[in-house]
Amino acid sequence: MKNLLIFLMLTSYCSTLSASDYLRGDIKIKQPYIPLTSNSMKTAAGYLVIENNGSENDFLMSVEASFAKSMLHETFINADGLAKMNHLDLLLIPANSKTVLGPGGVHIMFFQLNEKLQKDHPQKALLKFQNAGHISIEFNIKKLVQK
Repeated sequence: MKNLLIFLMLTSYCSTLSASDYLRGDIKIKQPYIPLTSNSMKTAAGYLVIENNGSENDFLMSVEASFAKSMLHETFINADGLAKMNHLDLLLIPANSKTVLGPGGVHIMFFQLNEKLQKDHPQKALLKFQNAGHISIEFNIKKLVQK
């Protein structure tokens, strides 16, 4: 009976995570995706949400992927109104907060792609955190919808 209760509790908890959510310790990764903008992409941007449900800050130290080289970047608008990107050595994930990596801000830059990205063919990556350790995820490849 005790084992059944534990099983039901774990099943209930796991069902609250979507198929594209990843959890390790206090860090939860939600909805990682790469927008597919063309068939001849040489670079790509990775977006996701990182929740730190712990009482201590953590840091995203690096990202590794077998399909490309990668680094953390931040997009900003300079004084001349031009969009620029800065390389980030690490990214602070504050305690009890949500950090969004998205268009027009902090994101993961994938470059020197060694294979063609295809819609609905996820790509694996490894996120390396200072405290939470390594979290293996899959980026969903989504066709960018033009409006």
